[in-house]
Amino acid sequence: LNPEFGLFKIGEGSNQNLVIDPDSIAIPFFERYFEFAGAMLGKSMLERVYAKGQLSRYLLKTLLGHKLSIADLQDFDKSTYESMLYVIENENIGDILDTDFTYTGTYFGT
Repeated sequence: LNPEFGLFKIGEGSNQNLVIDPDSIAIPFFERYFEFAGAMLGKSMLERVYAKGQLSRYLLKTLLGHKLSIADLQDFDKSTYESMLYVIENENIGDILDTDFTYTGTYFGT
């Protein structure tokens, strides 16, 4: 779960929980590393050995098969969470700004 390996990063929320790093797709065979990390987490849970680091709420809920809410986005991307919350609380904002929910991300500076 060490963020230096590139699979996870420290989230933007106040808890500083671990989230999946979107740039991890650049790591060769990154899927296998995530499978291994999942297997190790599962084994450590079964044997009650605690791993260093705390996974974010949305990641834990996803692993447990629970339904996600907008509040779960707070750990991953605080600014997007605050923007979506503002839009929800202000009903007419979509008509005023003529907005949609398009996300544009950058990977490795491009």
